[in-house]
Amino acid sequence: VSSPDANQVGKSLPNVAERSFSLQARYQWTDAFAIGGTASYASEINGGTVFATSTEIPDWWRGDLFAEYRFTAGLSARINVLNVTDETYFDTLYRSATPFVYIAPGRSALLTFEYEF
Repeated sequence: VSSPDANQVGKSLPNVAERSFSLQARYQWTDAFAIGGTASYASEINGGTVFATSTEIPDWWRGDLFAEYRFTAGLSARINVLNVTDETYFDTLYRSATPFVYIAPGRSALLTFEYEF
């Protein structure tokens, strides 16, 4: 990174993980029922703050699960459980004279219905 602030030169981009990935697997159990999961990872994130150039948030892993049922050719339901291990990790680091972070949501579930026409 080039920067007018010499302390930032050579550091990773602020608020961007150098390495991140998601891997999803899905198993079609029957014609109507499928299950699966997602593993996501992000490496450390440099805050890039002017007054605290070494501020970082640690790397994290998150696992999600889902199940889907197709009632008819056009109607399906899906349940997603996000952050199944209820892992505490930091979602975002904000630049300021006093940097602060937001904690990512804990375990949560979503139920969605989809109708195609």
